[in-house]
Amino acid sequence: MKEKEKVIGLGIVGIVFGGLGLVFSWIPVINFLSIFLGFIGLVLGLIALGLNWKNKKVISIVATALSAVALLISFGINGAVSEAGKQVSKEASKSVGSAVKKASSSVESSSQNSQKESSSSFSVKKSTGEWTKADYDAVVEGDIMSQGAGGTSYDELVSKFGEPDSNTDSDVAGIGARISSWTNTNGSIGSNVAITFAKQSDGSYLTTSKAQVGLE
Repeated sequence: MKEKEKVIGLGIVGIVFGGLGLVFSWIPVINFLSIFLGFIGLVLGLIALGLNWKNKKVISIVATALSAVALLISFGINGAVSEAGKQVSKEASKSVGSAVKKASSSVESSSQNSQKESSSSFSVKKSTGEWTKADYDAVVEGDIMSQGAGGTSYDELVSKFGEPDSNTDSDVAGIGARISSWTNTNGSIGSNVAITFAKQSDGSYLTTSKAQVGLE
């Protein structure tokens, strides 16, 4: 009789553990506890079945079944959650990768645009002043026979009046020349300044002649 009560007790405890495991098995993370409870319930149910093999085994079977179901559901849900986590991680990685590519493309595009603007701005006149009749008169014409020696330099005029609106370079018999024209003038409509320079051995230019129209 005591043996039978012991078997029944094991079965009931197995049912309790299996039932608790089944309740918690549906809740992710917490169902790790249900795996522990289900395992204990399964062990107790199997022991009760072994001890009570020749008698009625309803309680033992119920304990074993509940515990087994709790374990199956826990493992199944944990597997599904793990798979979902992997998918989310993959999607996050793709999103981050896409964002990085877009950012890199944007930076590269911005850099290219900046380079284009930089290269194009070289040819855009950066006027720092307007030509007046007094400025024009102050330009010194150098000795044309000595390649403009003593004349005002091109760089000096650019620093004061900005890049000219046009430059025309020529090279005749190894002698370089440049004709530059400015329209940022203080004068009548259509006024302009044209300066002819001779190229020096160091690449600089010196004034050899000048002309103007409409300055005041």
